[in-house]
Amino acid sequence: MEIMKLDTKKIVYCSLAFGWISVFWQIWDTSVQVINVRTLGLSTTISGLILAIDNIIGLFILPLSGKLSDKCKSKYGRRTPFIFVGTVVALTGMAGVAIAASRKILWLYIVFIVITLFAMAWYRSPALSLVPDVTLEPLRSKANAISNIVSAVFTGVAILITTVGVTKDTIASSQYYLVFGLGIAVSIATAVVFFKKVNEPKLVEEYQAEYESYIASLGEDNEPSATAESDQKAASKVKNRTKVLILLCVFFFYMAYNALVSNFTNYASLVLKLDIPVLPLIFLMAGGTGGFVPATKFAAIHGRRKAILTGFIIMATSLAVASVDSLAVVSEALPDFLEIAIICFAFTSAGFGYGYVMVNIYPFFLEYSSDKSLGQGTGIFATAMTLAQVITPILAGFLIETFGKGFEIGNFVWRPQIYLDSYGAEHFGDFRILTPYAAIFLVFALISAALIKEEQKRISVETKSGIEMFDVDM
Repeated sequence: MEIMKLDTKKIVYCSLAFGWISVFWQIWDTSVQVINVRTLGLSTTISGLILAIDNIIGLFILPLSGKLSDKCKSKYGRRTPFIFVGTVVALTGMAGVAIAASRKILWLYIVFIVITLFAMAWYRSPALSLVPDVTLEPLRSKANAISNIVSAVFTGVAILITTVGVTKDTIASSQYYLVFGLGIAVSIATAVVFFKKVNEPKLVEEYQAEYESYIASLGEDNEPSATAESDQKAASKVKNRTKVLILLCVFFFYMAYNALVSNFTNYASLVLKLDIPVLPLIFLMAGGTGGFVPATKFAAIHGRRKAILTGFIIMATSLAVASVDSLAVVSEALPDFLEIAIICFAFTSAGFGYGYVMVNIYPFFLEYSSDKSLGQGTGIFATAMTLAQVITPILAGFLIETFGKGFEIGNFVWRPQIYLDSYGAEHFGDFRILTPYAAIFLVFALISAALIKEEQKRISVETKSGIEMFDVDM
C-alpha cells in the first residue's frame, strides 16, 4: 500500500473558515454573557435563554444547510456559496449587536442577535464539511488536528482581542465597539484570504483523483465479499448503534463545554476575582493546542474511540480538581496565588484532554457516513452538539441562580452569593457550580464512549503503515 501524505497547505487554507468562526464565537461567548448579566441587568436564567438562541436556530438550520449544500451545484462549489453569504450577513449583524449593546437597547440587541446567529448557523455545516470533502478518510484525524490548530490560533487572537476589549472598565462603561470592531476586522481579513486561496471545485477534482488511486492501492483483499453482503443488515445495526453512541458523546461533551464557555467570564471575574477574566481560558486553549498532535498519533496506534475516552477522563478529572479548588473552605485556606495556579493547571490539563476529543470525535462519526452526504452527516453531528447548547445555558443559568440563593439541608448550609450589575442592582448567582456541572456531564460522555464496542475497520488503514501514513509536507 502506498504511503498517503496530507497536503498541509490545502488543509490550512480550507480551515481558515474555522478561523473566523473561532474568532466570532470566542468574542461572542466572552462578551454576550457579560452584556446580558452585567450591562443589561438580566438574570442568569434569562441570559441562558438568550445564549441558547443560536442553538435553537441551529437545530433547524444546521441539518438543513448541510443537506442543501450537499445538493448545491454552483460553479463555485457546494460549500463556498453558503460560507460567503453567511459570513457577510453574520458580520453585519455582529456590528449591529455592538451598537445595540453599547446603547443598551434591548429589543434591537435581540433582533441583531437573531440575524447574526441565523447567518452563523447557515454556513456552519458547510464550513465544517469542506475539509473532509477534500481529505481521504484515513487522513481525516490529521486534517482535523490541523483544523483545530488553526482554530486555536484564531481563538488565541480572539482572546487577545477580548483581553483588550472586555475589561472592568468596558463593563463599567458598557462600551463594546472595540471588541466587536476588532473581531469583525480580523474576520474580514481572514475571509479575503480564504476566498482568494480556496478554489473548491479544483480541490474536489484533485480529491477524486486521490480517492481513485487510494481505492486501487487497496487491492482485491479489500473488495466486499458475498459474506460481507449477507451480513449487511447486522453490520448496519452495529453502525447505527455506534452512531447513536457517538452522538450521545457529542451531546454530553457540549453540555459540559458550552456551560463553561457561556459563563466563563463571569466565573473568572466573580469567583476567581481576576482582573483578566480570560486568563484560565488562555491556559485551556494552550493545553488544547498541545494535545492536538499527540491525539492524532494516539488515535493512529490505539484507535479514535480510545483517544476520545482518554480525553474525557483527563477533562473530567481536571475539572473535578478545579471544583474542589473553588470551594469556599478550600479557597479560603489557600493563598490567592496558589488557588489561581491550581485553577490554571487544571484548565491546562482539561484543555489537553479537550484536544484528544476534538481531534477525533468528528472524524470518528464521519467514518459511519457516506462521502456523498458529508454535509448531511455533519448537520446531524452539529445538531447533537446544538441540542446540548440549547439546553445547557438555560439549565446552567437556572442552577447558578438557584444555588446563588443558598439553601440548608440539615446542618449543611450553602451560603447565598450576590453580585451587582451595571445599574447597581443585586442578583443571586453562584458560578462555582460550573466546574462540577461540567465534570458530571463529562462522566456521562465517558460512559457513552465506553459503550461503543467496536472500532470501524477503516481505522486499521491508518495503523497498518504506522505513523508514517500521517507524514506531512510542510
